[in-house]
Amino acid sequence: RATGVDHAWLFADAPSRVTFEITTEGALSTVTVTHDDVLDGTATATEVATGWPYLLSNLKTYVETGAPMPPR
Repeated sequence: RATGVDHAWLFADAPSRVTFEITTEGALSTVTVTHDDVLDGTATATEVATGWPYLLSNLKTYVETGAPMPPR
């Protein structure tokens, strides 16, 4: 079973699209983030290069421990 959420992301450059898909199989869940229409060299590209890995790591830590990671 998959559940998805689409979100329009907007910086000063061209808009891009983020899709979150949550898939569950038994007791396991997987979150897949797809970020489309990101142009190289834009503010969006710069922000998401480190932003998504940190956000997803923080989410995983929170789900597993009940506490967020320290701010970066």
